[in-house]
Amino acid sequence: MVNLLNLDREGLTSFFANLGEKPFHATQVMKWIHQQAVLDFDAMTNLSKALRQVLRWYSFLKRSALPYVCLHK
Repeated sequence: MVNLLNLDREGLTSFFANLGEKPFHATQVMKWIHQQAVLDFDAMTNLSKALRQVLRWYSFLKRSALPYVCLHK
């Protein structure tokens, strides 16, 4: 499974190509993630239900936890 948040536009385009999907889906998903802050495939209503199911099978959306850094001694 692939965390789509780790992919740039080129990576997302390749991901969809490997699934046999059209490249414009990369732009759709990027808009949902980065402009709408949506991390739920079911909320991405301009994607077909079938494509949303494929995304659930082969990918996920999870933000990486940033390590805590203490700046004070």
